[in-house]
Amino acid sequence: MSFQLPNSKNIPRVELRSKECIDTVLKPLTDNIKIKINGSLTCKDIFHTTVCMAVDKGSVHSISKHYQKVVCETSIRHHFQKLDLDNLIRINEKILLQEALKILEKG
Repeated sequence: MSFQLPNSKNIPRVELRSKECIDTVLKPLTDNIKIKINGSLTCKDIFHTTVCMAVDKGSVHSISKHYQKVVCETSIRHHFQKLDLDNLIRINEKILLQEALKILEKG
């Protein structure tokens, strides 16, 4: 994603690449949301696959057609059904502000 700042001829464009999006979003999710999983999958696997789909504007139906070694549609649906919406609403602020708070604590 890139955009030109308004009324700026010499100011460079800000570009946000896919990897930067994924890295920025993945850590707060894995730090704050825990899903009980039996087997070889981890929360990080599920969130990584889902965030990659979002960045690529893909769907859960087409993920296996585009990628190899990703969590299948059935597993994604099964594990996301375990999440409690009320709990997600409660920790939403932590998820959204995690990186900003770390920056403020350093300053």
